Amino acid sequence: MRVLVTGGAGFIGSHVSELALADGHDVHVIDNLSRGKRENVPDGAEFHEMDLCRDDTIEFIKKLCPERVLHHAAQVSVPRSLEKPEEDLRINVSASLRLF
Repeated sequence: MRVLVTGGAGFIGSHVSELALADGHDVHVIDNLSRGKRENVPDGAEFHEMDLCRDDTIEFIKKLCPERVLHHAAQVSVPRSLEKPEEDLRINVSASLRLF
């Protein structure tokens, strides 16, 4: 099964990717590396450095046509969300709505 893991270079997303690979799935990871690290993406997963807020990323996902999406991408810094609430909304809500 083709599985897309957003935020797959982060702590939780990378572990979820490992589990999906261990179950024999075709794993694709999307992460913009704003907090995650490329070295966290497990071997065997196909990595795409992309931002969910961009139209070309959404088009890529449509073409990829994953059977499952495991959505772990987010802006998680509370101080940053208080400093820039509109950015937090754009990343955590608007991008998620566009994904689904």
